[in-house]
Amino acid sequence: MGGQNPDYLGAAISAERAWTVAQLWTMQAMVEARCDACRVRLRVDLDGLIRARGPDYSLWNKTPRCRVVGCAGRVGFWARDRPGGPETPLRGERRMAPAPLPRWLGQG
Repeated sequence: MGGQNPDYLGAAISAERAWTVAQLWTMQAMVEARCDACRVRLRVDLDGLIRARGPDYSLWNKTPRCRVVGCAGRVGFWARDRPGGPETPLRGERRMAPAPLPRWLGQG
């Protein structure tokens, strides 16, 4: 017995699977804002963020100012899909699958 739960295999956070806050919420991801200057770590309220910014808002590649009084640093966002799971920095590009060619172009 033991090993990884098969329900979680392959469920890591990625730009393709969790670009929007609604997708992160659906995955029940735990998201943190972390400041490199003062080292504060704050839990992100995805419910509140969806209400404030809408479900299509993305935290990927965002670096807002730290909200700690007196800190001039910027925060980055990190997410994990389960307690104890791997942490993923929300930085990088979203690779989209290319649109398929129209049938008339694909046939020769």
